[in-house]
Amino acid sequence: PTVEIIDLKVGEPFEITADIEGKEAPKVQLTKDGKEIKFTTVEGPRHVYSLTEVKPEHQGVYKLSAKSKTSAEETTVTLNITAPLNISQSLTDINVLLGQSGTLQITCDAFPAPKVTWFFNDTELKNTTKHKVEAKQNVYSLTVNKCDHPDVGTYRVHVDNGIDQTDQTAKLNVGVKPKVEAPKPANDQTCVIGENTQISWKFSGIEKPQVTWLFNGQPLPTTERYKITDNEDGTST
Repeated sequence: PTVEIIDLKVGEPFEITADIEGKEAPKVQLTKDGKEIKFTTVEGPRHVYSLTEVKPEHQGVYKLSAKSKTSAEETTVTLNITAPLNISQSLTDINVLLGQSGTLQITCDAFPAPKVTWFFNDTELKNTTKHKVEAKQNVYSLTVNKCDHPDVGTYRVHVDNGIDQTDQTAKLNVGVKPKVEAPKPANDQTCVIGENTQISWKFSGIEKPQVTWLFNGQPLPTTERYKITDNEDGTST
């Protein structure tokens, strides 16, 4: 018996070829992991099993045997298949409201399946009531529950499948829903034709709220007639 080990990457070709001859027609059998499979072609004594592009499911132990009444020959081929990391969805920054959950995720195909490790400010994260680490098929995610200001920072994911590895980072920002801090009576105003008038509101929030003024449901443009000013204290006029 002969033994051979072949290492291939996903997409490469694979072939087993054997010329089997004898005074008596031998019984020829090809198995993969103990289950019989068919040859791709058989022409006279030449038996061929071929794959144009190997996939992870083709990995295994192939055994070719030829038996007659007087002799037996056996060849074993162990096919190992690997695939480098293929990231189709990268890690991206997220913005989360205070008290809500935020999820960071990455989509990665590889073979063998990668080991994925999450870090927050370079401290490894495990499954806790605060952090939930999940892997569903090729999607790997980290959920931060009930986000608070201490959760703001840089998160890093390390992906390693033994033949390839990579790191990606993203930032999680926690904001506070905007609210009116100091409204000024402006629902009913009387002004003199031709004179200027002002309407002001003060807002707060984290991140800083973006204020849009509307008139009869339509955004007000900034023109010589309409002047909009936003102050650092959150007042918009």
